[in-house]
Amino acid sequence: NAEAYYVGVSPDTAEADLRQRRELTGGGSAAWSDAAPVRAALAGGVLILDGLERAERNVLPTLNNLLENRELALDDGRRLVPEWRLAQLREEVDVPLLPVPQTFRVIALASPAPPFTGRALDPPLRSRLQAHVVPSFDVDELPPHEDLAAACAALLEIERNNAVAAAASRSSDTTFAFSGTAIKRVARHASDA
Repeated sequence: NAEAYYVGVSPDTAEADLRQRRELTGGGSAAWSDAAPVRAALAGGVLILDGLERAERNVLPTLNNLLENRELALDDGRRLVPEWRLAQLREEVDVPLLPVPQTFRVIALASPAPPFTGRALDPPLRSRLQAHVVPSFDVDELPPHEDLAAACAALLEIERNNAVAAAASRSSDTTFAFSGTAIKRVARHASDA
């Protein structure tokens, strides 16, 4: 059961929101604070990037190396590296190295631009992601309220099995059956019933 880390991407999202930022501590001094993508990578969790098409083009390339190689140089001098390369790199470099477990996954949610508003993803970033189109549906297609909990539990079990199978096979080709928007529709339907 991997922990999920969420980043809501907007036109105001900066590189510091994806790596590290300086924050004031209780004693009045400043310290580096890891952003959600770094925390997700270190924990071997699932990073959810929502609204990828809304980001400025110069911000998302920050994540390219993390997505492709599981590596990222941090502003505080530390460096994220895949755990299988840790021993080799410790002999070659003289910086603090932090292992990124193989269980680290990224789910990026985006509306395709075009036809929707937003920016098209740059080709290097797009090549690191797998597209899965989630068709829209009418909330009337949802099961009655008493069946909704069972349907959601079944979907969660399918997703959990997909994630476990992907981690076991070291595959990044896992797709998920429903989007954040679909989940919101299900929740709205449940609260109305």
